Amino acid sequence: MEIISVISNKEIWLPQGLVFNWQKMFYRNRVGDGNIIVERLLDMDQVSTDAMVMTFNGTQIYIRNFSSDREVLYVPMDKKNLASLRRIPFLQKFVRILMHEHETVLYHFG
Repeated sequence: MEIISVISNKEIWLPQGLVFNWQKMFYRNRVGDGNIIVERLLDMDQVSTDAMVMTFNGTQIYIRNFSSDREVLYVPMDKKNLASLRRIPFLQKFVRILMHEHETVLYHFG
C-alpha cells in the first residue's frame, strides 16, 4: 500500500483494510475450480506458502500466499489455524510437496 503512495508522489493512498477487502472480493469472485492459477499450482510438484500478518480495524488478519516460480495465489484468512486452513479449497486438493517455514499446522497438508 505504501509503495503506491510513493510511486504516485503521495497522491494515491490506499488503506490496508481496502486492499484486504479487495483481496477477499477477488477471491470470492474467482472462476470456481476453473481458476487457472489454482489449476497450474495443483500441477506443480512443489508449492511454497507463507502468511503475511496485517491489522484491519484493530484486528489481526492474514493474507496467505501459495506460489511457484510462475504463479501466486493469495488467500485472505481471519485466523492462522487449522480450521481456517481447512477452508482453503487449494489445500483441500493439493497432494504434493508444500514448502513452508516450519508452520506445524501445515503438516496436515501437501
